[in-house]
Order: sequence, then C-alpha cells, then structure tokens
Amino acid sequence: AAAAFLLSMRFSKFAIGVALQHSSIIVTAAFGVWFLGDKLGWISWAGLIIATLGMVMISWPEKKLNANIDVKNALLSGLFGFTSGVFFAICSNQFRAAVNAVEGNPTFFASTLTVLITQISQAIILGAILFVVQREGMRIALARWRDSLKAGAGGSSASIAWFLALGLAPAALVKAVNLVVEIPLSVMMGAQKFKERLGVTKILALFMVVIGVLVAVLTPFYFKN
Repeated sequence: AAAAFLLSMRFSKFAIGVALQHSSIIVTAAFGVWFLGDKLGWISWAGLIIATLGMVMISWPEKKLNANIDVKNALLSGLFGFTSGVFFAICSNQFRAAVNAVEGNPTFFASTLTVLITQISQAIILGAILFVVQREGMRIALARWRDSLKAGAGGSSASIAWFLALGLAPAALVKAVNLVVEIPLSVMMGAQKFKERLGVTKILALFMVVIGVLVAVLTPFYFKN
C-alpha cells in the first residue's frame, strides 16, 4: 500500500493520487462486509460516502489540468493512488481479524501482540530489502538507532491503540473517526503554517467530512466478530 502511494506521487505533481487514495474508506467498508461479516446500515454507508467525497474535495488539486500536463502520468498517479487505497483497506480489515483471532475478542494484549508480530515481519522484510539494495544506508540507520527510538515508541503506541479500536468496531468506522481529527487539523495547520487560504470549497469539504463521519458512526449498527 505504501509503495503504491509513493508511486502515485512519483508519476504526478498533482494530488490526484492522494485524492483517490482517500477512496479507501469505502473499499474498507466493503471488504469488512464481504469478508468479516460486518453489518452497516444504509445511513452509515451514506455517511461514509459523504465523508469520502469531502476528502476527495480537500485533496483534489486546485489547478485545472491543461495541455501541458502529461495525461498518461496523471492516469498512472490515479491508478496507483486507488491501488494504495485498496491495499490499505485490506490491511485494516486483516488487522481487525488478527486482533480478534488472538483471544476471540479485542484486548490490550491481543492488540499489542498483533502489533509486535506486524512490526517484526516488517523489520525482517524491509531489512532484507535494504541489505540487498542499500547496505550502506542500512548501516548508517542502525548506527543512529537512538534518533528513531522516540518516534518508534510513539508509533508503536499509536498502532496498539489503532489495532485495539479495529478489533472493537468495523475498520471503516475506525478510519472515519480518525478522519475527524486528522483532516481538519492538517488543513488548518497548513493554512496557519503556510499562510494558505481556505476557499469556500475546502471549508465545505471539511463540513462534509465531519458531518459524514458523525452520521456514519452515530448511526446504530451491529457487527459479528
């Protein structure tokens, strides 16, 4: 998922890949329903769709595509962005299934164990790749392990909370709640730090995200573990 997302940025200077990557919330909900037996009412689906449209509006490039834009690269960017969203959707639901598989129900231990196994797997796979293609970079990274210790501890703590939340509720709703914090804060921080003006479209999109998430999450639902 991360590789596809980076490729989407490589093929286009515009945020088309980012915009389509945000479609993952709908795909996440679909995978949860099809493979895990999650149950979402039509009002929850409507809320997720509204929130997704809001995210696409926020991340869609303000500049219009013109003749100087490489259409092929723009299409590839969008394709990889959507592919990234699909793989992130699969990951979210697989993490949810993994947490619930440990003890039959989500617990702090189950979440921590899942994060541990996940990060060990990532370390082995990425370490092997670095050893083959970037051995010198790997040596430097290992020598400066203290620089990433705090970030790693913070990221692991966040992942434990994230996985526990995934075990408690359908992955799409967990991702939706995360958006209420992430999207408005990132837009407002960007506006403050980089003096970006928030146009009417982006303000409307922010309201769509918040309203869509509230509708999706607060609507009565039930799911099967």
